[in-house]
Amino acid sequence: MRKRCILVVEDDEHFGRQLVDLLQFLGHEVTWAKTGPEGLDGFVRKRADLVLVDLMIPGMNGVVLVRKLRSIRGGATVPVLMMSAVYRNPRMFERELRALNVLEFLAKPFSLIDLGRTIGVILDEDTALEGIERLTGGLHKILGR
Repeated sequence: MRKRCILVVEDDEHFGRQLVDLLQFLGHEVTWAKTGPEGLDGFVRKRADLVLVDLMIPGMNGVVLVRKLRSIRGGATVPVLMMSAVYRNPRMFERELRALNVLEFLAKPFSLIDLGRTIGVILDEDTALEGIERLTGGLHKILGR
């Protein structure tokens, strides 16, 4: 099975590194952009199978980025997950998210394990789900559960 490419658009260095590490652990190829324009450029250079985008990023907000992404070749149908620590309730822009076909809105902080499961389901990958089970098993051993 080919590696799936995931584009992460996240400006927070620490959280972005956590996302990249998790997704690589699950066997994905990851492109990490820290601004909206870098995210669009990253998608044009290497079309992603899934896009994970923060709502508040430098250069343009996540909604604008997804709107532009939807007009790029291959961007109309790519699954998108949006996340935010500032806006914890997506109702403020629910209509916009639905119009842009954003699959999920994740309020930070969220469980990276749950994120891995969600991505595995979206990409329909048994291997990603197995990776999550390995990860949770390892955490349970560390925590003594």
